[in-house]
Amino acid sequence: MGAYKMRGATNAILLLSEEERAKGVVTHSSGNFAQALSLAAQILKVKAHIVMPSNAPKVKKVAVIQYGGNIVECDPTIESRTATAKKTAREKGATFIHPSNEMNVIIGQGTAAMELLEDYQNWTIYLLL
Repeated sequence: MGAYKMRGATNAILLLSEEERAKGVVTHSSGNFAQALSLAAQILKVKAHIVMPSNAPKVKKVAVIQYGGNIVECDPTIESRTATAKKTAREKGATFIHPSNEMNVIIGQGTAAMELLEDYQNWTIYLLL
């Protein structure tokens, strides 16, 4: 799923209150963030509801299930993803975590780049030239 996606998903869940975590999380994703949120939620013992379009690759769906995510299928449009995610969050009382447009996800993902720059400080100056 990519290390930076996992970092973003984990950070977003960790920053929820205990009450919010107890109610679970919801996202919409065709694959990579769906897998990351499912695995992060499994590790943190949080229920994950993943809205995926009906045409998402089977290998991505299988991975989400193996990571403990509950798949909710929708039509393959952004409108359907958004509406289905909102409906699922409302019905389950779960917190919606946007796969890319959420500050806690972005901050968590950014830690990968931050660590790279810290590990290769001498390269930072070279890369900026």
